[in-house]
Amino acid sequence: MTKIGTRRYAIGSADLTATIEIEAKNLSAFVGVVAPLLVDLPGDVNDHERPLVLLPVAGKPLARKVELPGPYPSGSRLYVTFSLSYAAASGADPHYGVAVTSAIGDQDESATRATFPGFRFDYQ
Repeated sequence: MTKIGTRRYAIGSADLTATIEIEAKNLSAFVGVVAPLLVDLPGDVNDHERPLVLLPVAGKPLARKVELPGPYPSGSRLYVTFSLSYAAASGADPHYGVAVTSAIGDQDESATRATFPGFRFDYQ
């Protein structure tokens, strides 16, 4: 997995199943949903959707994760979008922490205050 922009990554078959973990930081609750995975296949004008499920994260009651299934044809683009709301602050600097981790251990961490943070994965 290679970061190629803000929340944009180049990935390959070895990177899947990749996970995106979002954790409420200095917030009283995790409030969010995830849209279906949108897949653009090369040479196909139709968008394809695959359901994603927010899963609990062991030991982190204010975190949820999604797992990106695979594989996909080379040249596919995968889009993931979350809808996040801000619960009551329970400390300084309330935000959501985001970690993207590939199956082979590559990881990128950041913070977001975006209401609809989106991710793009270019499948190599």
